[in-house]
Amino acid sequence: MGEVIQNCTVCGNLFNKDVNRSCPYCAVYYDRLHSRKPAHDIECWSTGTIRSFNQQDGHCVVTVINEDDEYVELVAPLAIRDIFLSRLDIRDGESPVGEQIWYRKHSD
Repeated sequence: MGEVIQNCTVCGNLFNKDVNRSCPYCAVYYDRLHSRKPAHDIECWSTGTIRSFNQQDGHCVVTVINEDDEYVELVAPLAIRDIFLSRLDIRDGESPVGEQIWYRKHSD
């Protein structure tokens, strides 16, 4: 059996699926966002309320205020923006500001 090389559906880079379960390029640079409570490893996640939701330099930038009333800037691939928004409990076109999310900073 040969190596399983595939394109990341988020960033488009090629990676070896036999070595890495998910794209190592995305994992290196991006924070993780969940619009719903994670089903596993809940202690690894933080919660925050969206204060702003923007696009910057080809990335999705979400600023949240955490439980300690501190602002946290999260950067995710632009390709996940629509999926993330569709999973929030908001109507199409409605602002996500004020919605609670779960997140993991890349550095955590």
